[in-house]
Amino acid sequence: MKEKRMMKNNTLFNEIIRIDFFKINNLPTILSNLDDYMKELKYSFNTTDIRNVNINIEDPETLLTQEMIKSNINTTVNYEYVSENGSEKFVLNEYFLIFEKYKFDNYKNIDEYLKVLQEIIKVIIKEEKEIKVSRIGIRKMNQLFIGNLNVLNNYINDQRFPKPDEEDVVDEYNIVQKNLGEEDSSNVMLSLKKGKGSIGTIQDKDMYRIVWDIDCYYRNTEKNKIKEKIEELNDKLFEKYNKIITSELKQILNNEHITNEDLYKKEIYGGINKNNE
Repeated sequence: MKEKRMMKNNTLFNEIIRIDFFKINNLPTILSNLDDYMKELKYSFNTTDIRNVNINIEDPETLLTQEMIKSNINTTVNYEYVSENGSEKFVLNEYFLIFEKYKFDNYKNIDEYLKVLQEIIKVIIKEEKEIKVSRIGIRKMNQLFIGNLNVLNNYINDQRFPKPDEEDVVDEYNIVQKNLGEEDSSNVMLSLKKGKGSIGTIQDKDMYRIVWDIDCYYRNTEKNKIKEKIEELNDKLFEKYNKIITSELKQILNNEHITNEDLYKKEIYGGINKNNE
C-alpha cells in the first residue's frame, strides 16, 4: 500500500469502475435527488447512447442485465454527469452505474472519485431499498511507448513477448491471462504493437506501444459494502500491476523530477503522466 501512495507518475490512459444492478425502477426520482449535489461539483448532465459508454469488464459469464441492455440497445436511456474539464464522467441507467476517466495528467488517487460514487450509491439505495448488486468491477488500462524491443524487459516483467533478435518478430502481439476465483476474478491483457510516432522534430519514428489492461471484479456484493469492495479490488489490481512492471519502471514512476529528456534517453517516448498529490 505504501508503494502505491508513493507514486509520483502513472501510466494510465483509461479507468472504469462498474456496478451492475438487477434493475433500478425509480430512476427519474434518483436523478432528481442527485441534481443539486452533482451541480455543486460542477458536473453537467446529459443523456447518451449506450454505444458511447465503455462498459466492458471481461467476465466470461454474461449477466442477465447485459443481455437486457443488448436487446434494448436503442431504447435504454443513459444519463451521464460529465466533469467540468471533461476528464471523467458518471453514467447511470436502469442496470448499472459506471465511473469512467480518460485524462491522467494531474491524476489524484481513486479515493476522490469514490467519494462521489458513494454519494450516488447512497441516493440509489435510499430510493431502491430492495436493490441487489449483481457485480462490481474495476478496470485500468495502462500504456508505454518505447523506441525498440531491446528495452522492453527493462520495463515489463514478461518474457513471452518476442525478442528483438528473433527472425520473425510480428507487428502485433497479445497475451491474455484469466484468473477465475470463487470470490473474485480478474483478467490481465498485455499487448505489443509496432507503429510510428513523432518526437519533437523527428517525424515517423518507429516505436512500440505496450498496453497492460487489468480488471478485477466481484459478484453478488452486499449493497452496503460497495465502496469497501471497490477499495479491495483496487488493491488487488495494483498488486497485479506491480507484478507486471519492473523495478526500473517503478523508479521512474516514483521520480517526481523526471523530464521528457530523461525518458527519451531511456527510449520511453510516451505513456508517463504526472500525478497530482
